[in-house]
Amino acid sequence: MASVNKVILVGRVGQEPKIINDSFAVFSLATSETWKDKQTGEKKETTEWHNILVSQNFLKLVEYIHKGSLLYVEGKIKTRDNNGQKVTDIVVSPDGQLAILESKK
Repeated sequence: MASVNKVILVGRVGQEPKIINDSFAVFSLATSETWKDKQTGEKKETTEWHNILVSQNFLKLVEYIHKGSLLYVEGKIKTRDNNGQKVTDIVVSPDGQLAILESKK
């Protein structure tokens, strides 16, 4: 049986992207979910933060990404060890997609 590792996110950039060694870029992306509490009728919201790693193929596009920009991100989930702690990243490699849906600058 084949397996698939693919994630699609639409969310807002939490910090200005950092380009590392002209090889890749990193930034955080927030995705939010809202719902109405059935008992109280109160509106609730939860936000998840994702570490995004973008390959060199998308570095020219990253120059136009700023804090608050709305992005479409398609990539793979990768887990790595960071000083004894497991960190989960979304990796946007050449077979992924990255699109600016709304720019903030």
